[in-house]
Amino acid sequence: MAHTALIVGCGKQKIWNVKPWLGAVPAKDAYTGPLFRLCRRYAETHYAQDWYIFSAFYGLIRPERELLDYDISFNRSSSATVSQKNLGEQYAMLLDRYEVIISLASKAYNERLRVVLTSPAILQLPLDSKNLFDRMKWLKAGLSRCP
Repeated sequence: MAHTALIVGCGKQKIWNVKPWLGAVPAKDAYTGPLFRLCRRYAETHYAQDWYIFSAFYGLIRPERELLDYDISFNRSSSATVSQKNLGEQYAMLLDRYEVIISLASKAYNERLRVVLTSPAILQLPLDSKNLFDRMKWLKAGLSRCP
């Protein structure tokens, strides 16, 4: 089986929305929206050691990386988003060794991912054309097939 990595897009809902006094938290705990939580469960179930989070501000990061609160998205124009250069460097450092990369991120994030994909890795986007309801349905079906 090909060595595969999974990328999960970050989310707008963050822990600091309900606990603004918190400082840095691991990235996997920073995002609290229902889609992210479902993606996280899917990632931890199927790709325990090979999943990453794609943040518009921090770029490609490991789930354990400590983050501080931010409000940046690729869906809104901002000069604070991760640069293509930094994203490319992160890709080379974290993902270059994988043969298959599956992204559960949104279209805006996947467009940036395609630009930095330099290795011969195959990029799969199983949720790319699905609406929110169908994304959640696909993830739940993937989790129901677990032992």
